[in-house]
Amino acid sequence: MDKKYIFIGLGLIILLVGSAFIANEQIVQPIRDNKMVEDVVGAPIVAQEYDFGFKYPSGVDGYAMIEPPVATSSVSLKKAYLMFEYDQYVEYQNSTETLQTPPTVSVFIFDLPEKAETETGSRSERLMQWVNENPQYTSFNRMVGEVSEVEIDGVPALKYSTEGIYTQDFHILSYSGNAYILAVQYEGADDPNLAMYENLVNSVTFY
Repeated sequence: MDKKYIFIGLGLIILLVGSAFIANEQIVQPIRDNKMVEDVVGAPIVAQEYDFGFKYPSGVDGYAMIEPPVATSSVSLKKAYLMFEYDQYVEYQNSTETLQTPPTVSVFIFDLPEKAETETGSRSERLMQWVNENPQYTSFNRMVGEVSEVEIDGVPALKYSTEGIYTQDFHILSYSGNAYILAVQYEGADDPNLAMYENLVNSVTFY
């Protein structure tokens, strides 16, 4: 896998121009320069333009976040946040061997097409249609089990799991003209990503 240009996860393939440079500037080099905070700090992320925010555990003993530039060929993806355990990601970036991309906790924001005048379905039905029509983003074609409906900050969300290189849990919801995908990749029930992801989901705020 080419670390310079491609991250593959969730069944979602995004071209990230210059991602290796960004990762080095945001993560690897600050660690080498001893400028990274060692304590785990709950870092708030607020995307005001998308009426959305969440928190994640930042720090050398926590998670690294990358906010990559999305591919200019993408007409619907607006924003991406990729979070990795620091140790795993630094090992991945420094390796001279071909390693599998570490399991990721991800947040994606997509443009949700406006409801057509002829559409009569509910918000949940419309969102499910979007999920079905965009398996390249949602991995819905690899779902295992059933879809359940939950709420995140009072907003209805679809929840399901998929199987692939990693097991993945998804929460997908719509709000303010956007579709939001929250997802976690993990290798087992004791994977730290699961607890981190649960806390992130519980921290989500819509404005």
